[in-house]
Amino acid sequence: MPGTGYFLGWLFMLLFNMTGVPEHNGTMAATPALISTDTLKTPVIPVDTINLDQYPFLSPSANVLINDSSLTSFFTKLELLEHEQIPRLNIVHIGDSHVQADWWTGFLRQRLQGQFGSAGRGLVFPFQLADTNSPTDIRSSSNQSWEHRRSTFGNTHIPLGISGMTIQTRGSQVWLDLEIRNDTLIDYSFDQVGLFGQSGPDFLNWQIGTFARTDQIKMAPPPKRYHTVRSGDTLYGLALKYGTRVNSIQRWNNMHGTMIRPGQRLVVGSGGQSIQTYDQQQFEVWDSVIWESSLIRSQRADLQMLQPGKRLLLRASKRNGGSGLARCYGISLENTHSHGILYHAIGVNGVTYYHYNIAEEFWGQLPYLTPDLVIVSLGTNEAAISNFRPQEFTVEVRRFLDKIRASLGAVPVLLTTPADALKSRRYDNPAILKIKDILLETAAEKDMAVWDLNGAMGGPGAIKQWRAHQLAARDYLHFTKNGYSLQGELLFRALMRAYEQR
Repeated sequence: MPGTGYFLGWLFMLLFNMTGVPEHNGTMAATPALISTDTLKTPVIPVDTINLDQYPFLSPSANVLINDSSLTSFFTKLELLEHEQIPRLNIVHIGDSHVQADWWTGFLRQRLQGQFGSAGRGLVFPFQLADTNSPTDIRSSSNQSWEHRRSTFGNTHIPLGISGMTIQTRGSQVWLDLEIRNDTLIDYSFDQVGLFGQSGPDFLNWQIGTFARTDQIKMAPPPKRYHTVRSGDTLYGLALKYGTRVNSIQRWNNMHGTMIRPGQRLVVGSGGQSIQTYDQQQFEVWDSVIWESSLIRSQRADLQMLQPGKRLLLRASKRNGGSGLARCYGISLENTHSHGILYHAIGVNGVTYYHYNIAEEFWGQLPYLTPDLVIVSLGTNEAAISNFRPQEFTVEVRRFLDKIRASLGAVPVLLTTPADALKSRRYDNPAILKIKDILLETAAEKDMAVWDLNGAMGGPGAIKQWRAHQLAARDYLHFTKNGYSLQGELLFRALMRAYEQR
């Protein structure tokens, strides 16, 4: 079991991952700032570390960065940041379900920001509006029901963007309400919002602002979504259509089987009562973005807040004509008045290298995050496929890394190997080691670094030890909060060792 010092550290951890920023292409309404324009260094926050000695199954000798010389430019910038010679450093961490929950990346974010300062929470997504699990510090709500697409689901008429998932809706006036619940010692108040949206004649323009009595606007889930069953419908088909899961539809409708009948009205999207109070109070507009009506493409617009806060209120209003579409690819929450690291975590349940490779808008939007380091944690879901094909996997990995180079140039890249896991909770999975070897070989070819999580956690069979110490989940694939935080500590130490020995 974790020691006392570990739990003390987690009292302020999550409960459950700028110079040269491209100008946005939208037209912003200029608003004078009321907060100080002096850039301040975030005080170093002391963060309790995890005692690794209590986990004898770990492999300290494997907890290193392979080919760390490829990260020289990142470490150079990290040193400049440490000495306050640059204001910000950006890290982008791309992954799957291990990243979406933000236990692993959340811990690592706080360890890095505790050491080098915080420039904000980074990229977030209104997960509740997409009917999927959210990091515990993010809550989102709206007056509308939203269509959504995630990388592994249907709704292909909705493009995938920077978050690996997208939401869109229609209406003459749409509210998007998002709040950061600060449960750490690091303050995630933000004064700038990077909105990833869509321009074009049918798309709504956005405004950011506040109400005189914001506390009277209670956050709630979006309205429920219903579907009337037609001949030929199946629960699996409805799950794909509405971007959800079969067991979710069963739970919402108190179903124990998969039989449905024509004419049956099913809940296919969770929610509660629609919020009716947004339009009943005066909205003070702080800033706005007017998308180019003649240009249909995804864009980023930076909106400024008059005062830092942890709650974001966005209103999209219909222009003359058009069909009143609102689309959100993601939102970056940033503190422009503090030196430090901006750590963007991008994770989607069930995603693979292939899913990111086919998400064209993702690659078009990635440069807007201007990463100084890209961490890639994929391969777990490919290893779970019964007919894993190494050659096909190699092609997708190379394609992914080539896209990074084409999109970002010579940015340093750190690949992580998949953690040890069991198939069907009982059987060893040899595909994991094959994937590890492919990642090591491909990274060497492309002069990229690798962190061998599989080796650091103890190698093949280690997942059983992690489960015995309550660090792994019952599926022997995912991890508990303590397990993910231990992974975050291991990666933090590997990064710092390479940084100090450069």
